Amino acid sequence: MVPHVNVVGQSSFFHLRNIGFIRKYLTYDTAKIIIHAFVVSKLDYCNSLFFIRKLQHVQNSAARITKQCPRFCHITPVLRDLYWLPVSFRIEFKIMLITYKVLLDRTPIYIQELLQLHTPSRNIGSSNRNSFLKPYFNPNSYGKRAFSVAAPELWNNIPEDIKSAYSIYDFKRKLKTFLFTRAYES
Repeated sequence: MVPHVNVVGQSSFFHLRNIGFIRKYLTYDTAKIIIHAFVVSKLDYCNSLFFIRKLQHVQNSAARITKQCPRFCHITPVLRDLYWLPVSFRIEFKIMLITYKVLLDRTPIYIQELLQLHTPSRNIGSSNRNSFLKPYFNPNSYGKRAFSVAAPELWNNIPEDIKSAYSIYDFKRKLKTFLFTRAYES
């Protein structure tokens, strides 16, 4: 994956450099749209497989160009102001969105087969919770990054009001707010 991540990084920085040249002629909203189209979309494509540090560097540069900040300004307030989740939280967001779609039967069968709903043997107060069984994995391997391991771990740790969202739009809104608060809590 290293060569692929390098190509994504090079391509993103190429676009960022070109956008940086014309940034002073663009409105804030236009710059944000262009950055999303040419850079952020690359960060989101299969990002859970990539090296997060390099992708975070690309996102930080995109945020600085969007907000016209100096190269060495502190990036956390800039990302917070743009309402952008850091790359690691974007990955969590994507995994939990796919998991929510599994519950709604809006994913292919092969993805649904990766997750198994937890059904308690006795009727207890939390039996109506939508939680998934955590499969065993070797902690010394990359197994924890597999969807079948990461999805139950992340899903079981989010609040019930997010899990019980009535629509995908509502779920995304609540989840992003939850992750945003977690990412930037002071």
